[in-house]
Amino acid sequence: MNRLTPEQRFQIVQIYFENHGSVRNTYHALRPFYVHVEEIIAAVERSVEEDPNQSIRHRAQESDMCPSTL
Repeated sequence: MNRLTPEQRFQIVQIYFENHGSVRNTYHALRPFYVHVEEIIAAVERSVEEDPNQSIRHRAQESDMCPSTL
């Protein structure tokens, strides 16, 4: 996953406190800003189709993702 900037971290903490410590509500509030699951899945599928023999580590580096997320 991409690294967060200090500003993004601040935004997450601020929204967390605005939602009275509710992780679920914070997640839902942040979802439009940070969660693009369908786009990520499609990009990984295209990458695998282009080169099915590429290592997970290398594919994760190209996608700017953590290997465990990939």
